Amino acid sequence: MSTPVLTKAETEKPPTVEQKHDILPTLFGEGQGLYPQRKDTFVYSFILHMIAAGLLIWSGHWVVTHQDEIKQQVVGLVTDVSPYLPLPVSKTRAGGGGGGEGTAGPKDHDETAANDAHHGAPESGSGGGFGGVVVPVGVYVVKDEQVRWVPAVNANLVILAALVVIRLLARARRRARRRRG
Repeated sequence: MSTPVLTKAETEKPPTVEQKHDILPTLFGEGQGLYPQRKDTFVYSFILHMIAAGLLIWSGHWVVTHQDEIKQQVVGLVTDVSPYLPLPVSKTRAGGGGGGEGTAGPKDHDETAANDAHHGAPESGSGGGFGGVVVPVGVYVVKDEQVRWVPAVNANLVILAALVVIRLLARARRRARRRRG
């Protein structure tokens, strides 16, 4: 089997394409880019942005010049909370733990060298731990020497619990159908 011999005609390179060194030519109006542009939309956008900037500057100036009127209106909205005695309520997490080692080393000193590698490792150990989360279920509100209980309802927790119960019921129903079928 022979290989063909390459001639000079076969090794000709394709003609080189002239490269443009312009950066972002559509930015300066050369070419249409991905979609046709209309010059009037730029003018409308510029005018609307200038109006918005003017309104922002004018509203800032108006607030500065009418500070006293605004302050009187805001002070009127404040509610006196002195008759209320809020009790602190917070979500608290706590936990702890500990452990200990049992007797170390093999009981019989005449064991093989393979067991010598385990010399010093505990034969037994024990440990324990605990953890807890305290979530507030409500708050006592004291107002005018009257005390009332206001429950704290966490909507996310209620929805999550409902979804878990629905899933467990669906799983139990599916298992019951499999046993019958």
